[in-house]
Amino acid sequence: MDSDTGSKDQTLIFMTHWQRTNLLGSFFYGYILTPVLGGYLSGVYGGKKVLSGSVFISSVLSLLTPAVAKINFYALLAVRIALGIAQGVMFPCVYTILGKWSPPWERSRLLITIFSGTFIGTAVSMPLAGVICDTIGWPWVFYLCGLCGCIWCISWICLVSESPRTDTKIKPAELIILQEALNNLTEHLDLQTPWKRIFLSLPLWAINAAQIAHSYLFFLLITHFPSYMEDMYDYDIQRVGVYSAIPHLVITINSLLGAYLADIFIKKKYLSPTATRKLFTCTALLFMAMMSFFNIIWRTPLGSLTCAILMDGIGTVGWAGFCVNFFDICPQFAHITMGISTTFAGVSGIIMTMLVTHFVHNESVNNTYKDKPNDNKTSDEKTSNEKTYDEEISQEKTSNEQKSDEKTTNGQTSDEKISDRTKSEKITNAKTIDDETSSKKIYN
Repeated sequence: MDSDTGSKDQTLIFMTHWQRTNLLGSFFYGYILTPVLGGYLSGVYGGKKVLSGSVFISSVLSLLTPAVAKINFYALLAVRIALGIAQGVMFPCVYTILGKWSPPWERSRLLITIFSGTFIGTAVSMPLAGVICDTIGWPWVFYLCGLCGCIWCISWICLVSESPRTDTKIKPAELIILQEALNNLTEHLDLQTPWKRIFLSLPLWAINAAQIAHSYLFFLLITHFPSYMEDMYDYDIQRVGVYSAIPHLVITINSLLGAYLADIFIKKKYLSPTATRKLFTCTALLFMAMMSFFNIIWRTPLGSLTCAILMDGIGTVGWAGFCVNFFDICPQFAHITMGISTTFAGVSGIIMTMLVTHFVHNESVNNTYKDKPNDNKTSDEKTSNEKTYDEEISQEKTSNEQKSDEKTTNGQTSDEKISDRTKSEKITNAKTIDDETSSKKIYN
């Protein structure tokens, strides 16, 4: 805690570009480990229990993050990996629950409505996080997120039922509609999972390909767009938070619109379910690819923001295609197939992180809580990728002392040169005066 900031915690955390990039990407290292397991566990024990456990563990890790961040870089890296492990089970659990609660003609809207909550949360939390960092300190971003997660867990356990049959508040008419619409297929969860048929399914591999392509660009935007705006255009944290939130607001609106249109196409029989999924998936991926190329050409703050809005804003209509497609190909095992596809999505996040680390060479990271200028870094620090916070701070102090000594030495050298120059000028002037005097004598 800095005494100059009162109650505002502005503890300095120094990071190299390598450290920050890998810290952002470390989430995906854990994220790829648990989606399939989460889908299996949610099928056996129920989506409600597994999802509540996932959110609770994530909330506790968020509460611990500020304390762990002050230990060393690798402790913080471990917490981020653990957070990815905990959250890898979330989306498969959602599919397990929706498989019991949603009729086929409403699945696009219900699923995308649930997914849109993640973007509403991101759109609200990004600018709010900037304000919190500048007012009461960055650790409170994690404290408040963890607290909200714990409150959500309590509400979820108390208010939500595992299936319509176990819900005491459901109306009999609604129960009959759901049972008839689902044809009682999702209630037979004691069926053995046909793992071989699942992994040999060509439609599933087509969905996986779409998931990889979409997730790569999507994760690139949500993970690195804030730091891109900060490093490229020198935006402060509050401005970055506001600008980063705009694409997520557009994502929310467009994803809900796409889901509504997809359900209309299927319900009114304008297109078959397969044609509808292909149309929305291909349109989204082509548009995202176009916007990524335009961003290379239009390299201005307005251009980057516009391309980000259009790339993921229009790209999220694809969720009404490949994200809902799991229910079309095997409704009883949508949670398993979704877990497999989510694993591939996490792999694309890891690949994205590796490429950013390889191609982006910016060792001078303009961290908001980094008061020292970038040119105070030593050359050793710029080439080292595995330095802890304490080593970096120690090196910077040594560097500053060396620079101070150099300035003193340079100052002394300059004084000596000035002194010698002055003596030479005095001798020259004296000789000139003597010559003038002798010339006058000769003339007289």
